[in-house]
Amino acid sequence: MKTYMYLWMMLLAMTHASCKEEVIAEAPLLPDLVGEESNSNVDLMENPHWMWVQSFPGLVANAEPRLQGETRALHGMDWHDARISTQPKEPWYSTGLYAPPAEVITITVPEGITTANARIGSTHCKLDPNGKLARYHSIFTTHALAPGENRIYNYFGGLIYIYFTSGTFPEGATTTVTISGGVKSPDFVLGETDAAAWKAEVANSSVPFAEMRSPRIILMLPLEYLRGIEDPTAVMTFLNTMFIEDYDTYLGMSADETDPRDRSPKCPFRFTIDKQLCAGSGHSGYPMMGSWDWGSRLTDLARLEGGEWGVMHEIGHNFQMGSTWNFSALVEVSCNFHIMRYLHRTNRWREDKKSAFEQGVAFASLEGVSKSFEKLDLSVAITPFMQLVQTYDWGLFRYLARKARHYAGTSGSDQDKKDFFALAATEYAGEDLTPFFDAWGITLSTSTRTNLALFNPIAAERADFWKRPFDWDVFPTVISRTEDERVPVIKKVSADLPRAGWTIHSVIGPPTGGDAAQTADRLIDNDESNARFWASPGSGKRPIYDPQIWVIIDMNQVNTITEITVNLRANNLYPWLHPRIFKMEVSDDADGDAWTDAGTFEIPAPAAGIGKNFTASETARSYLLDAPVTGRYIKLTFIEGQWRNAAHAQETGGMGLRKFRAKGYEN
Repeated sequence: MKTYMYLWMMLLAMTHASCKEEVIAEAPLLPDLVGEESNSNVDLMENPHWMWVQSFPGLVANAEPRLQGETRALHGMDWHDARISTQPKEPWYSTGLYAPPAEVITITVPEGITTANARIGSTHCKLDPNGKLARYHSIFTTHALAPGENRIYNYFGGLIYIYFTSGTFPEGATTTVTISGGVKSPDFVLGETDAAAWKAEVANSSVPFAEMRSPRIILMLPLEYLRGIEDPTAVMTFLNTMFIEDYDTYLGMSADETDPRDRSPKCPFRFTIDKQLCAGSGHSGYPMMGSWDWGSRLTDLARLEGGEWGVMHEIGHNFQMGSTWNFSALVEVSCNFHIMRYLHRTNRWREDKKSAFEQGVAFASLEGVSKSFEKLDLSVAITPFMQLVQTYDWGLFRYLARKARHYAGTSGSDQDKKDFFALAATEYAGEDLTPFFDAWGITLSTSTRTNLALFNPIAAERADFWKRPFDWDVFPTVISRTEDERVPVIKKVSADLPRAGWTIHSVIGPPTGGDAAQTADRLIDNDESNARFWASPGSGKRPIYDPQIWVIIDMNQVNTITEITVNLRANNLYPWLHPRIFKMEVSDDADGDAWTDAGTFEIPAPAAGIGKNFTASETARSYLLDAPVTGRYIKLTFIEGQWRNAAHAQETGGMGLRKFRAKGYEN
């Protein structure tokens, strides 16, 4: 039997040497073995990488019992999109077993389970095979599992995990797998494992890696670090509490939230170390990774309690919200907000950070100069966000995160993300924070400035708070208000005005050609068909409309309007069929003379030039009003159309327009 396996593995070794096959690729299942010796140990000489294995991750003593028929019950874990940067969509299920290097592991999967996979090894770092290597470049393997018996192996060995293709093993799903050939990993499980018994087990085990598990974080570490832990319960209690308080609660998430979007991810995050990393001295991800010396960072309780910057920094990267508000200049900044919250929560402010805050205050106090937040040193760039906390409390970030999770869209550009942050912060504060963002050189769009101006000015007692020395001894409660108890919003923020109740009050003449279907109510309906548009009377003249073309829209309530959008006719892109200049007025009395002028607007000629056709991308035009206007009725008067050519002679014809929309708020 061993002769058969030796020859087969030598053939694999020759293949590897000749074509440099990557071990990271999905490893093949072992061929059916003959005879009764189906789970024999494999001699070290039968492993083409045994010298690498001895270096890392290490050997497993022959005296360690190879366990047979170990069953593991697995329970599905739903994941929901918490809008954070790293969220396990295919969580690993710990088995408490370790695969010895180059030995057969048999995993039996029930019928009907077709999306299960196995993984051997806890790192996810693949190194450059041509670089300087401290360990073999690729040491973990993944294996698709079919119903029935599956035989797998990994030349380097490693902790054994089961995982399922994303979305195929949801909450409520259960199954049981049977594993043979692994050895017991001396894992510590918070709330279950006796600390004294665990320390004895770790001291006597030859398994290279084991786990320390809690509900929110799992450490996967070499035993040389685990043996140095005095109190595993205290270490894992600290890490689990830190995760809940300074990541989940900070972002407004908890395990028992009614709305799934605000529930803490059920799957615990993972952290491991490696002899050589594929990126930096540490990085985020699933699992998070640290270089070899990080073993003490993760297990030294005194170091953790002091605010272990590297560990919390990488966890913070996993929780960044890049799809909504985390703009690019914050990539290495906002991941540290959690650390600052921990230091505040535990009253452990670090004096070594004081100088950077003083530099920040000096920068924000400069006046009459051009500023760019992006040019600040990373250590200084955290200052404005801590100023917001000191002025309005930590609940601001809870509100920001919940708003981001509930936001249906995404923020595409850095400017969108800055605007999202500025608006959320202003909503929470209930005060116009434009001067604060200007002081820090954080640019805001014109429309966001308009929205922020709708809020009350910053109260006198908080005026110029960005210029005040940062007082380490004065800080608000960690969370003093929920988003429903925040400072009341005095003025309202612009949003799309619903058009369900809008009607056409009056309009000039019948439509072109007498087609009753092309009536003005098409301007305000929700049918987005390209062929659906309003056609004005065709008996007049254009491009100077004679008579002028107008329509009055009844919003059936008084609104304040801050922005409008017109959509040009899309089924015929000849320019002379479209308007060029129009004006808007509003009033509370459609039949009176008291109309407020909201502005005159120009629709530019097609990008291709006068007389050339519009393109589909040119049919939507939005205009931010110079000042908000309030009223129930909107009057649109079309003064001039697009020119057919540079010599724009008058000709008979009307005008078409597909849709009219407005943003603002109800009064």
